[in-house]
Amino acid sequence: MTVKQQDPQQRPPRPLLVAAVLVALESLGTLVLAVVLLVSLLGAKAGSVDTGSSIALALTVLVGAVLLGAVAYGLFRVAKWARPAALVWQLVQLLVGFDAFQGAGARPDLGALLIVPAAVVLVLLFTPSVSAVMRRER
Repeated sequence: MTVKQQDPQQRPPRPLLVAAVLVALESLGTLVLAVVLLVSLLGAKAGSVDTGSSIALALTVLVGAVLLGAVAYGLFRVAKWARPAALVWQLVQLLVGFDAFQGAGARPDLGALLIVPAAVVLVLLFTPSVSAVMRRER
């Protein structure tokens, strides 16, 4: 059995790897949120929450976590489809983060936790080396 050597030019550039790791961490955080939502539903008193809506929200967050994990994997594999998907997620995350700074129940800590990695990933995805490898024909 022969093991193929990976072409050094095929290796993802460092900024893309860092972005992939950050997106993978975001996926993990989203997965933790889905688990927290499910656990809080199990601990709620009967009739105190709308069970159907709570389950739907937890499952939607869970699906989002899985899809975000797929995007991270796509970035690791230098899949062209993963870059626009990561960009859209980062923009959504930025908007949610900015919203966390506003209103009566403002949570600047959560806002910063959402904005900082999203901004870093956006910058990394537009570095010249990432742009070049994503334009390259495979």
